[in-house]
Amino acid sequence: MKQMKTKVEIGTIGRPPDPSQLEVPEVPQAVVVNLSKICNLWCFHCYYPDYASKREKLVKKGHKPGPMFLTMEAFTAVADEMGDWNKYTKSVMRVVADGEPLLNPKALDMLAHAKRAGVPVALTCNGIGLYETNAQKILEIGTEVIDVSIDAATPQTYTKVRRTRSGINLYPTVEKNVKRLIELKRQMGTKAATKVMVNMINQPLAAGEMPLFIKKWKGYGADIVLIRPFSSTSTLTMREGVSTLVDGVKRFACRYPFTRLNVGFDEGGHTTVYYCSHDWEEKTVIGLLGTDGSMKDMWHGKNMKEIRRRHIENDFPKTSFCAACPDWYLGWGKFHQELVKKPN
Repeated sequence: MKQMKTKVEIGTIGRPPDPSQLEVPEVPQAVVVNLSKICNLWCFHCYYPDYASKREKLVKKGHKPGPMFLTMEAFTAVADEMGDWNKYTKSVMRVVADGEPLLNPKALDMLAHAKRAGVPVALTCNGIGLYETNAQKILEIGTEVIDVSIDAATPQTYTKVRRTRSGINLYPTVEKNVKRLIELKRQMGTKAATKVMVNMINQPLAAGEMPLFIKKWKGYGADIVLIRPFSSTSTLTMREGVSTLVDGVKRFACRYPFTRLNVGFDEGGHTTVYYCSHDWEEKTVIGLLGTDGSMKDMWHGKNMKEIRRRHIENDFPKTSFCAACPDWYLGWGKFHQELVKKPN
């Protein structure tokens, strides 16, 4: 099989939407599904260390711990509804986590169910769980994109950016796993429709390694190398980065309420639907799946209409989740779902 040329995508910031992009589609272009609230990394740029520490303190005080994983039942409801949409359009499912999705014991069953339902799927993971057995199964499932967050080109930088609580440097494991994933895909030839994407966040600790990162993974044969702009996770992780250093720019509408929905679960185990992918604390929930209707119902519901109005008119109550967020400046460049639909 002929090796496809590696596609390099460098995210841009600051592009406002065209008027047509503010027209609400019949269904969201993407549904981001959160499988897990537990992780095997302790990353510098991520809110997870703070989130996990707060949760552990509450448990020590006697609070009952909430669920760690999305249920198969909830995932099936999401995938089946999207499968119905995709009889007349194509909406992409992004499988992610407020942690690491492959730690969900049903993760591979979920991917397989989504594919059977006719849903294009992109899995974003940290690569630790992509050991050979898992990698082989995910390729056989036919997941459109496996997007691995690596964020460094050397073990020395990786251990600063993608830390562990124990201090173990997992860069060699991740690099080995992803290289093997690429090899397995080549061995499967035309049977492997999956695109292997590696990504790196443009942040101060690792920015100097971007050229090496691109060169290394082009050499290893990744299908896509993506450089993501830094974000503050809506001020939850205020690290110095390009998208938090914005002065004198008139605010424009964030793309999230116009392009995607998010599905996760709260401390009570309810399946939540929310509008911001940066929300770790159920502050942007617009409803509970089933209780408040379908995802499509909520996509066109009064809560989403009001959120979109606020973004278009730049009219945010001071106490609202969006008011102080600087990450709207990430802008309306190429979206992840476009890389899934047309990766080359």
